[in-house]
Amino acid sequence: MTRDKLQVLNENTLGAENPVLHLIGYRDFQCTLSRSSHVAIRQPLKKCGQWFSFTFRNYPYIARNRYAFDAECAVEAAGKQGRYGEMHHAVFRAQATGSDDLFLSLAESFNLDKRQFFKDSISENVHRRIHLDFQAGHLDGLKSTPAFLINGDFFQGSLKELFELTKKIFSGLSGRG
Repeated sequence: MTRDKLQVLNENTLGAENPVLHLIGYRDFQCTLSRSSHVAIRQPLKKCGQWFSFTFRNYPYIARNRYAFDAECAVEAAGKQGRYGEMHHAVFRAQATGSDDLFLSLAESFNLDKRQFFKDSISENVHRRIHLDFQAGHLDGLKSTPAFLINGDFFQGSLKELFELTKKIFSGLSGRG
């Protein structure tokens, strides 16, 4: 399957509708570097959201991280009840405390319908979404997380280099007023 033929379902994107800079981030909720990148991306998104958008894609590394797939399912299931962002942040914050009941406990803390949350987290639709993101990552050339595409081009560099690059871009954009 080629990248052109891959159907992407309802991408989780925050920020501008027609951005100058569109960043796609593949992450694994159990990856500490993914967590670091998540924390660092939040500030520019808040500051320059009118020029910047960030799309989150699922890339669970299940061979290394026991709760990686479950975490992705939980976030997508919370999104079905309008709480994607909150669950996304909470799962990263609770990264070191993975357990079999963590995600249900987080769902309860957001007053989600537990029965619906569970049903969605094991649904074919949610699993397909994660699988399609994972396939897209392979087609984009991913080897590990976090990984980024900037305006469609795979970024090959360290997190520090990515943040320096985005800082320069955002400095130029904030002067636009």
